[in-house]
Amino acid sequence: MIDTSEICFRCNKPLYLTEKLEDISFYNCASCKRNYAKEPGKDLTDRWMSPLSIVLYDIIYNKERISDETIEIVADRINTYETKQIEAIIDDINEELVNPKQKLIAILDLHGTEENARDYLKRLVKRLKV
Repeated sequence: MIDTSEICFRCNKPLYLTEKLEDISFYNCASCKRNYAKEPGKDLTDRWMSPLSIVLYDIIYNKERISDETIEIVADRINTYETKQIEAIIDDINEELVNPKQKLIAILDLHGTEENARDYLKRLVKRLKV
């Protein structure tokens, strides 16, 4: 079922409601195949396993600025992924940093601040290699 109130962050097409539960709804973009989630009273975000959620997972419980050591560990792990996956992560990070579409801290209910999450992504993307 199409839900015209929600629009894809990437291609600006209407999203389809794929599942609605009491505490969360899931959406899909038929055009670019992206998946989203939305909890009642909250904004739309990338769904778990999106490129952004994969890199944000490592900082869920960090309340302070992310250390260079943590960024190196995450970058080293991501740099072992297939080139196509790394490119998707880099593209999504760059797009979100240049044209913010969502609150990063809402994707995985991060404990830190939006500023720290964006700083982390800026520093992390510089260490990713394709």
